[in-house]
Amino acid sequence: MRKLTVVMLLACACLPAGAQPPAVVPGSAQASSSIAYKSVAEALAALRARTDVTFEEQKSGWLVALEPGGATSWTFVPRSHLAWPAVVKRSLVDLGAGDYQILMSILCEGRAKACEELTADFNARNEKVRQEIARERAQRK
Repeated sequence: MRKLTVVMLLACACLPAGAQPPAVVPGSAQASSSIAYKSVAEALAALRARTDVTFEEQKSGWLVALEPGGATSWTFVPRSHLAWPAVVKRSLVDLGAGDYQILMSILCEGRAKACEELTADFNARNEKVRQEIARERAQRK
């Protein structure tokens, strides 16, 4: 089993002036980048047991669980993915003054190479978000 943690600093916000994205408070339990479950199955069962978590299954088979407020998401890979079973937890943390951080942790029980590729894919997604936010922030100045 592989457990990987990646922290990426987002240097800006991407919403209209005065609007704030959903974010968790630094230091809160939600802001933890770690996955407190020993397996992907345990994480899914625990999230399904919570009445405050919403689930969306995408056409491609990916399952996304959103914690209250939408600032923390859990993305479960489909059975057809080589990294299966795996889950990616991402939390957007408000650092204040328009700065945000994405905390990401991956629990991957699939093939090592597939887990590395899953991590690279989500790192690229995080980078794309960071670039979009920076571009929108620069346009507002």
